[in-house]
Amino acid sequence: MRQGTWSLGLACLVVVLNAERSAADGDAAYSVSWYTVDTGGIVSIEGTGEYQLSGTAGQYDAVLLPGEAYELAGGFWANRCTCDQTPPMILHEAGMPGETRPHSGYIDPRSESTGGVSLDLGLDGVDLVFSEPVRPQNGADWGEQAIVITATGGDPPEVVTIDVADNPLIEVAFAESPRPPLNEWTTVTAIVEDLCGNRIVNQGNLGPAEVEPDRIDFLFLPADIDQSGAVGPLDLFRYRQIVNGLFEPTLGTAGDYADISRDGVVTPIDLLLLRQLIIGQPPSTRSWVGQTANNPQP
Repeated sequence: MRQGTWSLGLACLVVVLNAERSAADGDAAYSVSWYTVDTGGIVSIEGTGEYQLSGTAGQYDAVLLPGEAYELAGGFWANRCTCDQTPPMILHEAGMPGETRPHSGYIDPRSESTGGVSLDLGLDGVDLVFSEPVRPQNGADWGEQAIVITATGGDPPEVVTIDVADNPLIEVAFAESPRPPLNEWTTVTAIVEDLCGNRIVNQGNLGPAEVEPDRIDFLFLPADIDQSGAVGPLDLFRYRQIVNGLFEPTLGTAGDYADISRDGVVTPIDLLLLRQLIIGQPPSTRSWVGQTANNPQP
């Protein structure tokens, strides 16, 4: 069976009445103004071969009405008239608030524990900003079928909520346990499509420095301030540069690297916590000097 998506617009009733008295009735003329009662909607064929019909009654003409400075899209289904074949994609920018955050390739260098025993800290979610509004594929709900979390090792975090109120900004919150696995890359993949049914492109894992339209990767490696993928003496030096304003990260905020406690502000306590991460003193779970990623970025 051929599959695809069709747009259907129907004018189900058009009444046009023009009545004129005959010459015998005199020269007076009467008319009834014309009007329409329109419907509009779509008929879509899903992958299962089943039909879905959506429609409206009494909608305004589904056309674009341009003006000098503004443009009015009439009709409840007007967006269907402007569909193209361009698939949505995650916008990979600087990882600032309001953008896709963290940026893909980010190494989280902050504390992993509050007490030095269990892994109870880590990224608590990600923000994904798409090129246009999106929805889950195959008519699915926003959940684990729409946002998939994987890791190069260990147990990946689980999705607890997905906030789509500001779509195309999608806010994904992780459960408190498990946290992103230490020394491993975590990948967040979006299984979505735009409102025209164009599916996001899945090119698989492309590796470091490659733009992946449907996913982001981040690594959890405490104390790796300089984002080198290995913890060493230069990390303390880079920390001092950041907090003293001598180095400004090109991606993300200064707090993404210097707020070791994850409390939203950078204070002298964060320097103490970094030293504890390096030497392995609680609340750190171990000494992180010499530690690297267990696997390369997917």
